[in-house]
Amino acid sequence: MVDSVFMAELSWPEFEAKTKAKAPFFLPIGATEQHGPHLPLNVDVVLPTGVAAAVAKNVGGVVAPPFPMATNRSHAPAAARLFRARRASTPIRSRWSCAM
Repeated sequence: MVDSVFMAELSWPEFEAKTKAKAPFFLPIGATEQHGPHLPLNVDVVLPTGVAAAVAKNVGGVVAPPFPMATNRSHAPAAARLFRARRASTPIRSRWSCAM
């Protein structure tokens, strides 16, 4: 048995046990975009994933793989970002969370 809160690190029987136990699932959402030359592009993904992991550990939850896209248009002119239109990303997040 893996002692992890991350869904990707669990075996399918461990995942099934968590879902049957009605463990809360956490979906970290953050943008992949520039933050200046001193920070990685995924800083907005790493931070919510860390918070989700800490909470999941305290409540017996599971952290789903992060959704690394956002709809922040203020970074639109810059290079190195993953961007989805607001109308496109909301249904994706809704469908994914319902499938859990």
